[in-house]
Amino acid sequence: MAIHSGLAASRDEIAQDLRRALFPKVIQDSDTLLAQTPSAPVHGLRASAYAGLQLLDQATNSLGRATAAREPDVALHTAVVRAQLARSAGLLDEAARTCQEATRLRPPHPLPWVLLALIRYDQGQFAAAQSNAVEAVKLESSSSLAHTALGMALQAQGRPAEAFPAYARARALDPADLRPRLGAGEVLATLGNHAEAIKAYREVLELRSDLTSARALLADSLLAGGQSAEAMSEARSVLAVEPGHTRAALVMARAHAARNDFRAAATQLDAYLERRPEDSQAAYLTGLYLLADGDDPRALKPFTYALSGRNKALAAAIGSAVVHQKNDDRVRVREFLEQAVAANDPSIREHAEFHRALLHLAGKEWDAARATFGRAAGFFPNARMETLDLSQFFSGTPAESLALTGRGALLLREGLLEPSVKALRTAVEKGRSNVIALLLLSNALARKADFDEALRVLADLRRLAPGYAPAAFAEGEVHTSRKAEAEARAAYAKAAELDSQFAPAFIRLATLHMTSGDLAAAEGVYRHLMNIAPNSPLAFNELAVLLADQGRDLNAALGFARKAVELGGRNGAFQDTLGWVQYKRGEFAEALRSFQTALALPLDPRFVPAVRYHLAFAKHKTGSQAEARQELEALLKLAPNAAEAAEAQAILQTLQARP
Repeated sequence: MAIHSGLAASRDEIAQDLRRALFPKVIQDSDTLLAQTPSAPVHGLRASAYAGLQLLDQATNSLGRATAAREPDVALHTAVVRAQLARSAGLLDEAARTCQEATRLRPPHPLPWVLLALIRYDQGQFAAAQSNAVEAVKLESSSSLAHTALGMALQAQGRPAEAFPAYARARALDPADLRPRLGAGEVLATLGNHAEAIKAYREVLELRSDLTSARALLADSLLAGGQSAEAMSEARSVLAVEPGHTRAALVMARAHAARNDFRAAATQLDAYLERRPEDSQAAYLTGLYLLADGDDPRALKPFTYALSGRNKALAAAIGSAVVHQKNDDRVRVREFLEQAVAANDPSIREHAEFHRALLHLAGKEWDAARATFGRAAGFFPNARMETLDLSQFFSGTPAESLALTGRGALLLREGLLEPSVKALRTAVEKGRSNVIALLLLSNALARKADFDEALRVLADLRRLAPGYAPAAFAEGEVHTSRKAEAEARAAYAKAAELDSQFAPAFIRLATLHMTSGDLAAAEGVYRHLMNIAPNSPLAFNELAVLLADQGRDLNAALGFARKAVELGGRNGAFQDTLGWVQYKRGEFAEALRSFQTALALPLDPRFVPAVRYHLAFAKHKTGSQAEARQELEALLKLAPNAAEAAEAQAILQTLQARP
């Protein structure tokens, strides 16, 4: 028998907790109040709290009591319960309409806005979910669920560093809610900080060891962090409870593949696909692992299946083309590559163009091959195939060598290094002048950290094509990976000497000058780049950063930054540079707008923390001290080793010293 003691919370206090979406506390405190005052008008509050917890039978019963007793705000509680009932039945449009009607009730309440945000998230309308969550935060800044919904919406839009402060705020408001902890872990994993993500997931599992979603996320981060045995153990635990769990099944398969046990990886996915036959991406991976295992006939079936579903995995068209190219069935190869070229994903299109170029080489169609390699530049960057006499190197190259080159390229793209190296070695053995296979083989070996062997392959390539600048550039990349700065500098300089228009070599030289502190030399290289590549935004951007960091010639820096934005189109990194120059010029309001624009544009996740730091600095300068402090505290947890962290610490100390 429960024994209630002490003073019960008042109805107003319980109502305030509902505004903050503290649903368990609403139930607990209303239990206590009803034990002392059975007629207390809290059944409506309880109905909304139960609905928030998706305990819909209890919600319906409490709503009936509230209606019979004519309690206050019955219209609000009715809308909340109706919306959650519709949502649980999958009637998302109806649920959204109910919440929208409730947002027009007066006085306004944050809960309908929060639920509407979650429903829009369920519908995949992430920008609308963000907008609804913001409205909820405006009405009740202490609502943990509102901040969680905001974090979810931002994360789904690919804005992880913006999501992290929202999750941090939600966790601070309601430490018992595990959702923001999981969200923060996912953000950390997205940004590559797997050690902190693992720590976040383990904290959740200490509180709820049965939470399979957290355990699957933990397995994913363990695998990404190189701990494949631990990842497999955690994934097995999930699959023992939920045999069809997508993430856990994929982790198991990828863990087998990381050990080069591709047969086991494919078998794992076969078992998963029996339960989830609609997963075309898993079917593609099954085919890929069979291809890596050398079982081409069996690979065709899952590739075909991946292309037949509603959500086609068009990378499977390239896998199918690779299988048919081995058999020299060029008609089928062309058919599959045409499918891949039609993909919306530019990385798949460019990959398909690379394979089409190999097909042209096999047919001795030199001009067509050169033009097609140009369209594949994103897949095969810094190769400069247009500078080579393709007929010199490929006139005697057998079709089998080119087919193996395509196979190796596909496996390399997917990170399957051992079978990629095997295919590319064989391609070189069968076609000694296959410069493409040599270049790709050096890349695969370097990614395996087999640097000496990569350099030997590149030496062969240099002897074969002594005037080929990308070979020298690739040597520089290997030396950079080995942290051999002097050798890297010499290789990049050789590449620049061989091809005065080869911008990547000059970019690397400028970077080395920057890291060694020779800023004048770096500036000279950037100015040269502006001359040889006047339509490329990179040199303008980097020179603007260099000048801004030194605090000199800021008028010129502003012009360079604006030129980079003009040339770079929708690139958040260039917009961030413009903001940084404006910040250094003391134009803080303009800088704030530029940083906000940068975050709204496509942005490499690696750069997001830096932009968030810059935005917080600008908020500090424009008087939004509370927001700046909150964001800097979150960012120092998210990216404590960022270059901006020292300045962030200094600003925080200033803010904390204020009364």
